[in-house]
Amino acid sequence: YVLRGHGIRVNMTINLPHCKLDKENLVALAESLVSSDQNRKHVTSIDLEGNNIDVDGIAALSSAFKSLQLRSVNLTNNRIGTEGFTQLLIALQHHKGLEIIKVDNNGITVEPSVIKYLQPFSVSCQELYLNGNSIDEGAGKAFAEVLKTFTVLTTLELSGRKEDENGRLKITPNIPSNVVGDMVAALGSLTALTSLNLNCNRIGTEGFTKLLIALQHHKGLEIIKVDNNGITV
Repeated sequence: YVLRGHGIRVNMTINLPHCKLDKENLVALAESLVSSDQNRKHVTSIDLEGNNIDVDGIAALSSAFKSLQLRSVNLTNNRIGTEGFTQLLIALQHHKGLEIIKVDNNGITVEPSVIKYLQPFSVSCQELYLNGNSIDEGAGKAFAEVLKTFTVLTTLELSGRKEDENGRLKITPNIPSNVVGDMVAALGSLTALTSLNLNCNRIGTEGFTKLLIALQHHKGLEIIKVDNNGITV
């Protein structure tokens, strides 16, 4: 297989979406990426979307995540879960220049134990994608408090899930209903936002009104998505 024995010749980016990479492939990829100083210094972006990567896959890639000078990581549409997400954040926590984290649709529940590992990225993260996952009710307030510190964040994606269940629309929210107010307050602090996706949550009309008030001084905000939120205008 091309990943084994030949190394990876790249300048800046590894793009391997939808390649059906198994654990052996991921181990070989990690070994190739850390095999030379050039790779460790110059690979700044990695896209492994849609490869069915689980927690064992994250473990296989951890050496690469720790060694590379990454600015962007895309693991959208895998199945890393909460444990895999925690391992990923630990592996990346010393990357002071990490700007983009994409982990949409990974079966992640942001639990209280995960929150502390998000904090180190507050100074650099500009785009955070957590669509299709969920924030634990017990972690909602702590997540909102940490989110306030992400002062350079320009894109935030916190959409819930929309599914067809026997012809009926089923909405599984990302944001727990008991912390909508806390989340809105946190969003009011993120004045660098240009794009916000809160589709498929349950913020309701009152929550939407509070959201608009909180965001009214965000002069650069260009996109607000609030589909399927039980809002009456």
